Amino acid sequence: MSEGTNRPAATDAGSPTAADSSAGARSEIEARTTGGTVLNVGAGEQGDGDVTLDLLSSVGPDVQGTATALPFAAETFDVVEMDQVLEHIAPERLGDVFEECYRVLRAGGRLEAWVPHAASRLYDQDPTHRSSWTYGTPEYFADGNFSWYYDDRAFAFELVDREVAVWVLEGAPLSGVRSVALQTAHRLLDWTDGVVYRPSVSGSIHFTLRKV
Repeated sequence: MSEGTNRPAATDAGSPTAADSSAGARSEIEARTTGGTVLNVGAGEQGDGDVTLDLLSSVGPDVQGTATALPFAAETFDVVEMDQVLEHIAPERLGDVFEECYRVLRAGGRLEAWVPHAASRLYDQDPTHRSSWTYGTPEYFADGNFSWYYDDRAFAFELVDREVAVWVLEGAPLSGVRSVALQTAHRLLDWTDGVVYRPSVSGSIHFTLRKV
């Protein structure tokens, strides 16, 4: 992902729902999701996956829809991918998104997500960002110290992987040297949030949740 390419994705307010997808499109999708499949939510023009979904019909997704009401049957997919999507969801709707991902995943299925780090320029610059994410945020949606926040929600995930990637913005002083130093410190010293600083550094978080 690159600076300046982040855009509003499949969010909630005023968005189409399953009723907006044609019956023919749903039948075609059902026929294609009998084996191992990947759903890319908020895929945009460059998204890949066996099935793509986006809020905007103009980007040509397989299905137009929203992350808070996925227009698919339960246990349809093995993987749900959301790249630069969750940060566009209002905090009060995040529970809906994770419930929907859990519902459409098969047993043992994975949710793969990429979000900008809240302390980076990548997060700051976009006025459409509505929820912030740091290294610890995924723990609120998985079996962990903070999962009780969502005890009343119909999902149960295990956090199986997460990592922070950091880089110095082009044009920053000694950008190449600083970028290598930051990446090395992160890997050798297991630094997490502490390696991402404004305004010359951007960072992103990748995490994987497994349906249990």
